[in-house]
Amino acid sequence: KRCRRARLNVLERAEVGVDARKLLVLGPMWCWFFVGTMAGACLQSHIQVYALMLPAILTLSMGLVYMFFRQRLKDQLKKMERNRLRKEVDEIN
Repeated sequence: KRCRRARLNVLERAEVGVDARKLLVLGPMWCWFFVGTMAGACLQSHIQVYALMLPAILTLSMGLVYMFFRQRLKDQLKKMERNRLRKEVDEIN
């Protein structure tokens, strides 16, 4: 039988929505993993074992940036959330 949206109950529709959101995250992750493996294979043929240094350096640099700017990012997100809530309360009043 075909899967018709009209025959799905509320719970099944919610599950379909969750699965669609998962695909929005997992799809690009899979694509970039594939791009990374191809780039790694090309690099390995040119610089052999040193090709592993590129992902290691990228991971280290992103980790350091995150470590140094984590608190600033948290503070900024909290400020944005407070402003959003303030606007919502003002709209209600």
